[in-house]
This record gives sequence, C-alpha cells and structure tokens, in this order.
Amino acid sequence: MMNFKDLPIRTKLISFIMISALLSVFILSSVFIVQRYHSFKLQITDEFSAIAQIIADRSNAAILFEDTRALTEILASLSLHPQVSLACTYNTDNDLLAEYGKKRRAGDGANTAYICPDSAGEARHYFDNNYFYISEPIRVNGETSGYVFIQASTSKLTQEVLTTSLSALVLSSLVIFLAFIFARYIQRFITNPLLELQQATSNVSLDIEKMPEVQKHNNDEVGALVDAFNTMINTIAEQNKIILTHTDNLEQEVNERTKELAMANRELEAFSYSVSHDLKAPLRTIEGFSLALEEDYGHQLDSTAIHYLNRVRAGSAKMTQLISNLLQLSRVTRLELKKQNINLTNMAEKISSELLGDNAERQIEFNVQANLNATGDPVLVEILMDNLISNAWKYSQKVLNARVEIGSQEQMGNTVYFIRDNGAGFDMKYASQLFKPFNRLHSAEEFDGTGIGLATVSRIIERHHGKIWVNSAPNKGTTFYFTLFPQSSNSAEPEIKPISHYKKN
Repeated sequence: MMNFKDLPIRTKLISFIMISALLSVFILSSVFIVQRYHSFKLQITDEFSAIAQIIADRSNAAILFEDTRALTEILASLSLHPQVSLACTYNTDNDLLAEYGKKRRAGDGANTAYICPDSAGEARHYFDNNYFYISEPIRVNGETSGYVFIQASTSKLTQEVLTTSLSALVLSSLVIFLAFIFARYIQRFITNPLLELQQATSNVSLDIEKMPEVQKHNNDEVGALVDAFNTMINTIAEQNKIILTHTDNLEQEVNERTKELAMANRELEAFSYSVSHDLKAPLRTIEGFSLALEEDYGHQLDSTAIHYLNRVRAGSAKMTQLISNLLQLSRVTRLELKKQNINLTNMAEKISSELLGDNAERQIEFNVQANLNATGDPVLVEILMDNLISNAWKYSQKVLNARVEIGSQEQMGNTVYFIRDNGAGFDMKYASQLFKPFNRLHSAEEFDGTGIGLATVSRIIERHHGKIWVNSAPNKGTTFYFTLFPQSSNSAEPEIKPISHYKKN
C-alpha cells in the first residue's frame, strides 16, 4: 500500500482541500442542526406554555366549583391542536377533575387511550420520550386552586430536525461538489507547471543537441523554480560543450599519461636494481673486510677495537636488512596479482616450523586453526603471513609461556583472519602510526627491526581490497585482524572471540 507522502502532488492537493471542506461542512452543519433543534424546542416550549396559560385562565371559574363538565369542555378545545395528545385538570389535592385524550396505537395494533398521571405536581415543563410535558397552576385571586397538565407530541420537532438535516445534507453535498471542482482547478493551476518541469528534467540528455527549457507562467515560487531550472539547463549545456571538447583529446592525453607511467615504472625498476646491486655490494665489502680484520688481526686488537668492529658489522647487517625490506615493499606494489585458493593452515605451519628450526631454544606454543583457507595471491599472502607471524614471534620473546594463535571467524558476512600473541603489546593511542614505514613503537634496544614489515603488510592488504586493524594493550599481547577480498562492504571491526586451540608439535 502506497504511503500518503508518496502520492502525486495533485492527489495530495485534492485530498487536503476535500478533507478541509468535509471538516468545515460537517462542523457547520452540526452547529446549524443543533442550533435549529434547540430553537424548535424553545418554540414548542413557548407555544404550549401559552396554551397551558390560556387553559388555566379559562378554568379558574370552573375550578372553584369543581365543575367537571365545564372543565372537560375547556380541555376539549385542545382538539384544535393536533400535537396535544393528553390534557388533565386537577384540584389542589391533585384529584383528577377532567381529562382529554386521544387514542394511540399500541404495539399489538390496538388503539389505547392516554392515561393521566396520578398528580400534576408542581408547575414545570420538560421533554421526555418524544413528548413535551407542562404543568400550569390555575390561580384565582392570586391563589393556586388547581393545575392543568398537558402532554404534546414532539413529532413536529422531529420532522423539523429531519427537514433541517436533509437541507444541510443537500447544501453540504453542493458545497463538497463545488470544493472538488475548485480543488481540481487549483491542482491543475499548481501542478501543471511542475509536471512540465518534471517532463523537461527527464528529457535532459547528452544525446540531444538543444537542452529543453520550461515556459514560465507565473511569478510565484513555481516561477522562481522554473527560472532556476532554465539557468541550470544553460549551465549544463555550457559544461557539456566543455566536456565534449575535452573528450576529443582525452584518448590522446590518456595514452601520453600511460607512456609516462610506464616510463616511471621502468625508472623505478632500474632504481630498485641499482639499490639492490650498487648499495648491497659496498655493504658486503664492509662486512667482509670487517670479518677479515677481526679474524686476521683480532689478537692484536684490544676489547674496545673488537667492540667497534662488531658494531660496524651489526650496522652493515642492519642496513642490508633494511634494503631488503625496502625492495620487498617496492616489489609487493608492482607484482601482478594472481588470485588463487590458499591453504593458510599449511602456510602458517611452514612459517612457524622455520622459526622454531632456527631458534630451537625458544619455548613457544603455536596454535593454528585447521582447514584455514583464503583467496588471494600466494606469494603476497605468504609475505603477509611471514611478517605477522614473525612479528608475534619477536614481541613475545620476553614472555614466559609464549603463545601465538592463528585462526579465523565469520563476522558480518566476511571471513576475518587473526594472529594473536601474548607478548609486549602497546598503547592503542599509537595504533594509527603502526602501518606507516619506519614507524616503530619500541626502541631498537628492546626489539630489533626496520619498521618496514607492517607497512608491507598494509600494502598487500590494500592490493587484496581487504582491511587490517589491531587490538592491543601494554604487556597483554597484540591481535592483528585482516580480511582478503571481503564479500561484504560492512566496515565494522568485530571483536573476535578465541577459537579452540590446535597445539603444534
């Protein structure tokens, strides 16, 4: 079912006008009928109060002698009033002296007479059950000598109310019809310019030579909107001319930019080769001659000289590692991406086995989830896993009962992989600096490193259109989360719960 807010403007205008007209007619008709009803009641009250007063005045002589015949004749004069159904005369002791009544049809179809009440009661008048009742005192020399009781039908009142209601209904129908005609005129007056504007908007296209313009009919808000539309159309037409002019040269410019980019890539490859060959060669020379100097002349050098040689060799090795990491960072950006299915479980076990093999003295537990699969470039994903697992290995080396956990969990339609350790951790306020090259959160004296590994990981994640984030706390370990080719665009960072452990032997 369509919502009212989604209806066309013409329908809304007609609806608003008709609802307003219906409410107005209903309120006015109701007020008019109620006013007429009370007016008719007042008219009946005044009329029969006068009649009762006349009967009472004519009965004051007969009431003194309780002349029932005369009183009956006086009441019989009420036959001239068809609405009077019953009239009774009482003395001051409320004894019935005379009565006048018409026949009425009972429920079974028989005719029965109206019956006078036991007493007239005090002077009063009231409406009850389609009848009007009035009790008027008969006064003689200012003293009450009896009462006249009259019962009159209010059928005339009912008929007058029905007639008034019918007249109000006819008049209301006429007003509603005129309101509908007026609403149709108003909606055309307002919506037709808007419909023209809508039609012109739908005709805006690059395929036509001349943009459509809308004719302005009035100087109101709709007219201002038409002016704004025509101005916008002229602006679009000018911009289209500029776009078409530049489009003619776009292919040539793209080809030129492509050639420039290819040249820049070749220069980058040449620079990478130069860094790899030309910078590593002097470092190997420094490393080699430092080692030879220590081996051949170490017995002639004191401990300070030996310490200096060791620092030279350590600096050379660190520079070599830094160059290798920079070349790796450059290579992961330029390598062609080959999308394949990858067994991360086997990959993680291979990397952890190599780490354990090179450092047999380390006491560390690796927990790798079974059947851990992913989709991505095997070469790049192996570099990613190697960096993250090596990172966990390094920063948990000062912890007793070190543990590294590798697994995944489904979150919001994506497979989220994680690598968790219980190592040194860090303050999360520095997390934004973690994936920038050369940024390190620990000093070289605490943990060695170049600050390139996580930057390389971030580049690999970007190439896989994934996402990486981290959760950590000082001395409570670190967990890296990442996705590869996510299936869902949801950018939330779920909190991963620990999986069951698989202990590596």
